[in-house]
Amino acid sequence: MSCPKSQSASMVEASSQLDEAVAYVAEEGFFASVEPVGQVEWDALCTDHNTWLESSVRFHGPLGGALRCRLPLALARELVSAFLGMETGELPPNDPLVQDLTGELANMVCGRWLTRTQGQVFDLEHPVVESVPDGHCAGWSRYAANGVPLAIELAVEGR
Repeated sequence: MSCPKSQSASMVEASSQLDEAVAYVAEEGFFASVEPVGQVEWDALCTDHNTWLESSVRFHGPLGGALRCRLPLALARELVSAFLGMETGELPPNDPLVQDLTGELANMVCGRWLTRTQGQVFDLEHPVVESVPDGHCAGWSRYAANGVPLAIELAVEGR
């Protein structure tokens, strides 16, 4: 006889699986070191950044929902440069690749999480990237990526 998981155990497992997806994508795709951080460390990390990007990707299938990533422009440029094998300073200031690969970050994390947790086929929409005023993201999972703030929100519908 098996015991059903409590809601808090399921939330801890989902958080752990999201942490794994974020770490895997950051390390394997963008050569970045990522670790979860608490509120105090998050607040300290955010103080030096005034230009932020948010990428979001919606998914449909057995589950529906969306994953959003919020990060400073400086981190987006750093991740894109690493992805392309360039020095951060080599990337032109308004290079469209920064927007494209910031969207791809959300896409890759979402795809990794879905594959690892659901093991079924899903449709992912094209990522949307926009500028946001700050790193305020209450209730999101928060990380330090190469010592710079990165937040992820996973919203699942009908679960």
